[in-house]
Amino acid sequence: MNDVLLIKKTNLADKYSIGNMTFIIKDIHKNEVQEKVIQMIHKYSELNQFILKYNGFEMKIKYNDIPNLLGDLCKQGIKVYGVYELYDK
Repeated sequence: MNDVLLIKKTNLADKYSIGNMTFIIKDIHKNEVQEKVIQMIHKYSELNQFILKYNGFEMKIKYNDIPNLLGDLCKQGIKVYGVYELYDK
């Protein structure tokens, strides 16, 4: 049986490239969490393209900005469970 990896391995050496990243967030269904998340998305998304999901959000972001976004989310008290990039659909 073959193992199947559905999460794309990100090349962080190419830090100025843009990836379509998925962030899994605790309590994203609460309005106050959504408002904080949307503020952070607008700060880091040059394209302002994002999708709020039932368990987090998806956005296009430079690989270089991911650690900064995660730090800002944590400073706001938002719990992040995971960050990954899926293979193209």
